[in-house]
Amino acid sequence: MKKRKSRGYRFAENIMSTDTVISLVSGLVSAVLIIASVVIGVVSGGSTGSLVTVFMGSSLVLAINGLIFGLLSFKDVSGGTNSKINVVIINSVCLAILLILWIV
Repeated sequence: MKKRKSRGYRFAENIMSTDTVISLVSGLVSAVLIIASVVIGVVSGGSTGSLVTVFMGSSLVLAINGLIFGLLSFKDVSGGTNSKINVVIINSVCLAILLILWIV
């Protein structure tokens, strides 16, 4: 009698590529830092210390990093394109908000 080969079921195989995950985390942390900077600025009445400068600088670096990794994730075949497009949009919005805050 022939032995049956057991089938290993996998529900999802590489849902998101690692570049997409890195980009998503960078974008979300950047957004949180922007929100924290705005809240600190409003609460302190505009007289912020160097903490907000550090938050904004870190947010800029994270948003650029997320945008680069998001654009590089399109080369990877694993994962859907919707998540890749979304992380590029998230990081682009963070960069646009930083540009607006820098001008104002």
